[in-house]
Amino acid sequence: RELRMDPKQDTAQSGNQAGELMPLPLAPELGVVEMSTGEVLETKALAGRATIVIFFLHTCPHCHKALESIKETLSKMSDAEKPRLVAISIQNNPSAVRSAMAELKLDYFDPYLDPGGKATERWGVTGGVPVVLVVDAQGRIRHRSQGWNGNRDGALLRMHAARAAGATVPMLLDPK
Repeated sequence: RELRMDPKQDTAQSGNQAGELMPLPLAPELGVVEMSTGEVLETKALAGRATIVIFFLHTCPHCHKALESIKETLSKMSDAEKPRLVAISIQNNPSAVRSAMAELKLDYFDPYLDPGGKATERWGVTGGVPVVLVVDAQGRIRHRSQGWNGNRDGALLRMHAARAAGATVPMLLDPK
């Protein structure tokens, strides 16, 4: 199943030549396992609170930059507004993930594992990582990015996370 974020309906399907806006897609099922407790996290547990979901690889420098940016974004939000973080390792090697995150001082979260790669498949993670998604409190995907561009993606993440959480959206303009 492919995850799409096409803002317009297929006009042939809807019968409307203007192309009505589609609702944001619902987040697919997770079924990931929390590394520290072994508990399974399902998508329905995310309801009622915005969530940042990131699929990462502990050896990926772009993933490290994304996780640093997420840490900074979350630190600037109040506890009431702060989205939940669901960081899913695409490699199911707990000791290597823990070691790498500690060494990089990125051990501010409890990673999830994806045994069998089912969540990775359902969420459309087929190419490179990181894949970062912002899910609103109603379980709809508001933002999705793949890869990491430090000049652009950190600011976009801050804006989308604030919007999904119902916080004031910061104006983040490039000074150039």
